[in-house]
Amino acid sequence: NMNVTTFNGNYTFTTTTSNTIDLNITKSTDTKDVQVLYGHGREALEVNQENGTYKTTATLVNGLNTFYVKAIAEDGITEKQHIIAVVYQPACDALVESITLNGKSLKDFDVDTHEYRVDYDETVETLSVKATGSKKLVYIFNNTLVNEAETLTLNNGVNTLVVRAIAEDGITTNDYQITMVKAYASNVDLISFELANQDILGALKD
Repeated sequence: NMNVTTFNGNYTFTTTTSNTIDLNITKSTDTKDVQVLYGHGREALEVNQENGTYKTTATLVNGLNTFYVKAIAEDGITEKQHIIAVVYQPACDALVESITLNGKSLKDFDVDTHEYRVDYDETVETLSVKATGSKKLVYIFNNTLVNEAETLTLNNGVNTLVVRAIAEDGITTNDYQITMVKAYASNVDLISFELANQDILGALKD
């Protein structure tokens, strides 16, 4: 998405939500060379030239990016400069569209609901997680940053998974927390039960 405004022929202002920009400059017949410089330091960008057209692709930083296109005449002395100001406005949407646990979609998932609980029986020992949404998603399992490709080990009792979406601006985040409770068997059998020096365990009912 790009809106371009040109002032006085030598200054162009534009905004974009893409983090890269393609510059294609075609020189006139009486122009010897074209240079493309970037930023306050006037860093020369690598330009590919073919049949009088100069092409370069630049990666943008958040906010203002300034390019200086310098046309050099055949005499090698006369120059004309064009300034292109590009404001990069990255998207601030941090979205999680779906979450899958052990191959099954999270039940009743909704983008506006951020907390869930899932119960597992004692036979479930591991967890695999996959989510879709923003370009960058991170996973935090039991307070540890993990990789989507990892097979996670469920602890007995409470486990916590956070799926965090990070927007293209690198600032905006959106968290979805899943509390997973793994049941586990406990040995509650009594070895003996004495009352008034008499073992009454056999008389007790479960």
